[in-house]
Amino acid sequence: CPRLPCGVSSNYCPGGDVMPQAVSDGYETYTNLTLNPGLDINDTTTRTSQRPCSAGHYCQAGIAFPCPTGAKCVNGVKIDCVGDETYQDATGQSSCLPCSSACGNGTYQRGSCSVTRDLECDTCNNLVCPVDTKRSGDCYGTINAYSCVSCNADEYCPADDASAYPHP
Repeated sequence: CPRLPCGVSSNYCPGGDVMPQAVSDGYETYTNLTLNPGLDINDTTTRTSQRPCSAGHYCQAGIAFPCPTGAKCVNGVKIDCVGDETYQDATGQSSCLPCSSACGNGTYQRGSCSVTRDLECDTCNNLVCPVDTKRSGDCYGTINAYSCVSCNADEYCPADDASAYPHP
């Protein structure tokens, strides 16, 4: 069997068996060149062994694939992260990350946690006002309700600023 085609990548022929064996769940098939010199390591029809899928990978039909974003891969199995609870924004990972519970001080929540990203937070002080106006409103949680309003008569409000200052 090692020198003859064994079938597809989901089969392997251990130790020269003539009967192909099905790959176990969570395993990948490969050609063991130490035991079978001369075989093409890239030929999926002459696989001679199986091994557990590498960390951060999942195995399907005897072939290992990097774990995609939005999932973790453990023992060769791909498990989706749980939206609003966990996420994974990188490939080839063996764990999902916990979603942040809230944005920090001076920020507001611009987007929710999904399986491929954490909360999206943005800074609150992103509104500058024209001359003779100042910033008013609130920025917290999921609200960025700042707006520019006219300054009071006893205030000085410079351009490209958000604050009001007492007249000199």
